[in-house]
Order: sequence, then structure tokens, then C-alpha cells
Amino acid sequence: MTSSRKPLLLLLLSFLMVMLWQAWVLDHMQKPEGSKTITPPTASIAKPINIASPSPGIDQNITVVTDLFKVQINKRGGFVERVWLKEYPSSLQNAAPFTLFSFTDQHAFLAQSGFSGDKDLYFNSAHSHYELTDGQETLRVTLEAKDQHGISYSKTFIFNRDQYHIVQSSSVHNHSTKNWSGSHYSTFSGYHDTILNNGKIPNAKEFNVDIDAPEPAYFTYNTYTGPAYYTPETPYVKFSFADMATKNLNKTVTTPNWIAVQQRYFIAAWIPGEGGDQTLSSSWQSGSIGKANNDFRQSFIFSSHGETMAVKPGESLTKQSTLYAGPELTARLAPLAHGLDLTIDYGWLWFISDLLFHVLNFVHKYLGSWGWAIIVTTLLVKLVFYKMSEASYRAMALQRKLKPRLDAIQERFADDPDKKNQATMELYQKENINPLNGCLPTLLQIPFFLALYYVLIESIQLRLASFLWIPDLSSKDPYYILPVMLIMSMLLMQRLSPKQSDPVQERTMQGVQLMMGAMFSQFPAGLVLYWLTNNLLSFIQQYYVMHKYNAFE
Repeated sequence: MTSSRKPLLLLLLSFLMVMLWQAWVLDHMQKPEGSKTITPPTASIAKPINIASPSPGIDQNITVVTDLFKVQINKRGGFVERVWLKEYPSSLQNAAPFTLFSFTDQHAFLAQSGFSGDKDLYFNSAHSHYELTDGQETLRVTLEAKDQHGISYSKTFIFNRDQYHIVQSSSVHNHSTKNWSGSHYSTFSGYHDTILNNGKIPNAKEFNVDIDAPEPAYFTYNTYTGPAYYTPETPYVKFSFADMATKNLNKTVTTPNWIAVQQRYFIAAWIPGEGGDQTLSSSWQSGSIGKANNDFRQSFIFSSHGETMAVKPGESLTKQSTLYAGPELTARLAPLAHGLDLTIDYGWLWFISDLLFHVLNFVHKYLGSWGWAIIVTTLLVKLVFYKMSEASYRAMALQRKLKPRLDAIQERFADDPDKKNQATMELYQKENINPLNGCLPTLLQIPFFLALYYVLIESIQLRLASFLWIPDLSSKDPYYILPVMLIMSMLLMQRLSPKQSDPVQERTMQGVQLMMGAMFSQFPAGLVLYWLTNNLLSFIQQYYVMHKYNAFE
């Protein structure tokens, strides 16, 4: 090995292959192209999802406004059908609050909790609009319903100031002459309707509860979106819609536990109250709907059910559950349930990513800019690995000084590879140079740089965060200034590396750099800013070390 650039090149080529493979997968997945108005659905495990449409002349919804969000509760079943997050705009182009849940004829994502038998009842409330007023810390909204058998149900939603979680207290009251038997449940359900293109059925992998999510750029990496749940053995289990379409979940876990559906940067989670085991279950259905065969629906149900209980005549039963509907923030999720903060998925290097995020967040508190925080955090990481990098650049500098003698060996033993390798190793031993010294320091730094990569693509703090000319650090640079600067930095660094004897290798290296520049033009600007900063700092250090060892002579 004559250059420490070779292992780095192999790493970058591997990274390229992974991204190209992912891009191919995304490109070959069928995209929904349209939908047709039909009756909305509901949570029912035994039959297709089918909630009754709002009846004409009936006030169907209850609206609740707090300091952080606006919530819409449907009286038919008492389910949460919309949540607008007031602090998070939908996009750069749309300043309207981000909508976490939705309920239309063609698409729905709903949250519902209560007792067996209440899912289709019509609930009444004292008012249709509630609002948390100045100075008020808690707001309670109570819904009540009664079935034809003398069983009454109530649901009380408790909203607290500066909280994204809603505590729901559900009660069943037995006014009949017979025992009531049932269980407490917490459920997520949803569906999406598609007009099939040439009869091609959409894959469950592409199912997304957020239909307004921006299309991913061609080379970008997406963090996990979809259902997840807790088990005592594994506090964070991903159970994707593709998994759900293949097999139904049926698992009993002990409390505390939770179920969740993740979107990029946001999450909805049900945390059942204490008391007894919970059975986690799922159901997936898909098929043609309506009269036209090209109308296609995909629907899911993801639930947590408590143990079956009995309520005697004249008695009642109350259970609580907590619905979190908001951003993926550790400070918000960690206090609610064990393992819930793990849904901020930093990958297998999470322990390093978590540390780097705290550093990034600490720097941001003082600078007030996520762009400058990325630059300073990258500088701090470079300082930690300064000595390792210095060893790598020292080896590169010494190899550069040996370049004329290595070329002479190459020319002398051009027809004898064994003697050429032997003479090369003898020269290294004579000059006390170990080529691996240029590789190992770089390899040891790779986990930290990959961990920071996960931080930059997963942290909601960078969503719609501006920096200089860049309107959103979580999206690509609209003017491609950073990618162009990145290519220039890579070409600049190549000038410091030992020159390749083979002109073909030299041109190949330049081609790889241009291809990486094209890839990074589609990456989040925050990630490109990190990589550019790292390259410039590396160039400065490498130039200093090579000048120190007279490698430019």
C-alpha cells in the first residue's frame, strides 16, 4: 500500500454503492398517482376499515387549541383525527402548521383509545371549541356516550401547557342488569387510496402516513418511518408496514410499554397506563374498492389491548393512556416511557451520535446558529483526532518525499512484481515508514464521522433551519454553492497526496470526486457543510504537516 488515500477511496466507493443501490430501490418503487373519493374508514380488526362519514347537519368535530398545537377530535368514536403543530411550519413554501394526523376520503391517519364497544358510538360534549387561555395550565375536555344496552362511556382528554402529550382517561359505566366484559385499547389506524397505473399494485414499503412529505432527493438517505413498539427484551422494535403486510403482530408484553408510528422528525405514540399485560396486534388489508377495479386501498391497524375485565351492574372502570403527538425530541420523549427516545434513530453508532448531538446542541446555545454549530462541532471533532490525523499526514508526507525513489523501483522492476514489492518494502524499512500508519488513523475516525452524519439527518433542530444563503439545512443547497465548494476542496486535497504513477488512476480519482460532488448536490445542506468543513480543516492540517517534513521539496 503506497498511499493512505486508497483505503479512504474504498470507503467512499462503498458509500457510493450503498447510496446508488438505495436510489435504485426508490426509483423502482411504484408511486401513488391519484385517488378517488369514497367513504372513510375506522378501526376494526375483523373486517375492512369503515367509519361512517359525517352525517349532514351534525356537528362532527371538537376543536381544542393549546399553546403548542390545535387538535381535532371526531365525536364518532371520540378519536383524534387531526393535530396541527403550531411551532413547526409545513414547509418553506407553506407556513401553515405541520399536520401530524389526517382524515380525508382518500387518506387517514388516526389515533383512538377507550374501551371495547365505544369505537362507533356518537359522543357528546358540552362545547365544540376549547382553548387553553393565558394563565391556564390545564384544560379538560370530556366526551360522553351511551349504547343501547345501558353501558355508558366517557373520555376525558387532559391538555397541559407546554406539553405535546395528551392524557386520556377513559371510563365505562355499567347501568345494565348484566356484567359487562371488555378491555381497554389504544390504536393507530390509517389508509391510503390509489388509482392504479396499468394495474400495478403499490408496494407496502411505500406506504406513508404523511402524504405531504417531500419526495426524497435521488441520492439521499431516509431515516426510518413506520410503526414501532416496546418490549422488555428490546426497548425499540421496528415493525414496518412491509412487515405488517407480511404477518400480523400478536405479542404480549408487560407494562410499561408503548406503540408508535414514526414520520421523519415527528412521532405519534400511545403509552398505556400501568396495570397488567398488554397485547400488541396489527392488521393489514389491501385490495380494490368501489366499482372501478383500478381503485386500490391499503389500510392498517396497530393496537395495544389490555387484559379482558368484567364490570358488574352499577359499577364502573377507569383506565388511562397517554398520546404523544409532536416532534422527536429526547427531552420530550424520554420522561414519558422507557425506550421511547430511542425512536430518534441514530443507527448502530447511536452512543457516539448521542454524544455528538449534545456537543452540537451545546455549541448552538452559545452561537444561536445551527450552521455555525456544525462548523464548530466539526472543528472540535478534528481537534480530538488531531494526533491521529497528524500520523496519517506524516506517513503521506514521507511517501511523497520517497516518490522519486519509488518511481525508480517501479521502472527498474516493471516486469518483475515480486522484486518490485520486495524493493519497495526494503525502502520503507530503511526509511522507517509503515504505510499502515497512513490508513489506521483515518479508519479509526470513520465511526465518529458516520455518527455525526446520522445526527445531521435525524435531528429535527435542523429542519427548516437557515444559514447564510441556505434556507433549510435539512434540504439540499438550492444554489449548489456548497457542493461546488466541496468538489474544489477534494481537488485541493488531492494535490497534497502522493501523485499516482498511473495517469489512469489519477483521472479515475478525479472522476470519483466529481461523481461524489454530484451526489452531495442532493444531500442535506447541513451534511455537505459538515463534509466541506472537514475537508478544509484536513487540508490545513495536512499542508502544515507536509511543510513540517519538507514534503514539498
